[in-house]
Amino acid sequence: MADLIGIDYVDLNQNARVNSKVGVNGKKPSDIKSEGESDGKDKAAKSEEAWKQTLDSLKEQASKMQSISQEAYELYSEKAAIVLKDASDKLKVQAEKARQDLTVKLEEISEESREYLACAAENSPEPVKDIVETFASADEIKEASALRDFYLGIPYGALLSVGGFLSFMLTGSIPAMRFGVILGGALLALSISSLRSWKKGASSSLALKGQAVIATILFLRELRLLFMRPFIFNFITTLVSGTMVVFYAYRILNDDGHSKVSAKPES
Repeated sequence: MADLIGIDYVDLNQNARVNSKVGVNGKKPSDIKSEGESDGKDKAAKSEEAWKQTLDSLKEQASKMQSISQEAYELYSEKAAIVLKDASDKLKVQAEKARQDLTVKLEEISEESREYLACAAENSPEPVKDIVETFASADEIKEASALRDFYLGIPYGALLSVGGFLSFMLTGSIPAMRFGVILGGALLALSISSLRSWKKGASSSLALKGQAVIATILFLRELRLLFMRPFIFNFITTLVSGTMVVFYAYRILNDDGHSKVSAKPES
């Protein structure tokens, strides 16, 4: 029994050795390994080829979409340009029409204002009548050199006086009384005096220089307030007072030039 077992064991070992050398289905293990490697390479090549085909297809689709998008963009740009041009032409026509209507309306208002001033001048006292007649003829001024000081001085002084009085009544501000009512009233009085001197043909240089001094004082005060409290209202008042100072300086220089020219022939 032991011999039989030993023989069977030896036979099994021999069969295992033969199978290990021959391999499965009569093939050696090295052949099986080489076949597996070749199959893996074929599969990798096939997958790489499929990936390339997919990429080429995606590139082609992307190129088609780009060409379609470019055509659509060009078409949209052309339509948008046409629409904008039409809208611009319509706006130009409407703006021109609005300008003409506004011009006609302003002419009507100006004519009505002249008639009202003429009526007011006829029914006003003598001092007020001179002022109204002067401002009624202000539309006939064509050059800046013909603009006298009282054309701006009277409205500016009246505005200062009324504004200062209202500010004092509402807030009780003493500076409003001092710089508004007093200085504004003085500037208004000097402007009226300049108007009367001009109507008589007399010189009004003192009244003009007095207005310039008052305007300079107001400008310096407004400039100081602007630096202390930079509000939009302070900026506007500083700009107005500065404009008046420049105007008065121009009038003084212009009048001095005319007086020197007229004095040369006499000498």
